[in-house]
Amino acid sequence: MSDSKNFIVNRSSAGSGKTYTLSLNFIALALVGATKFSVFYYRSILAITFTNKAAAEMKERVLEYLEVLSEGKNEDGVLDWLKKNTPLSESQIIKNAGDVKSSIIHNYADL
Repeated sequence: MSDSKNFIVNRSSAGSGKTYTLSLNFIALALVGATKFSVFYYRSILAITFTNKAAAEMKERVLEYLEVLSEGKNEDGVLDWLKKNTPLSESQIIKNAGDVKSSIIHNYADL
């Protein structure tokens, strides 16, 4: 993975967890952005995959993880990962996950 100021590239082979990693990074950016800027910050994030199938899988996984996070659950270790890799507290993660999920669902036609 290479990282410059606001640009992350993940390179790896099939089956290595790219969708999981992209989903976690998207969620982390969206939740931190919701705290710093606006619940609509997710609209400023560009996540690119090479296939429509991978894009659909990532979208599904993001919404699934936001749902379980908003319930305070730690499915697949996502809550622990976010607590470790963002400046957000557990309560901020849970609140922001619910807010961002609701915003995405209510504005789904815009995506």
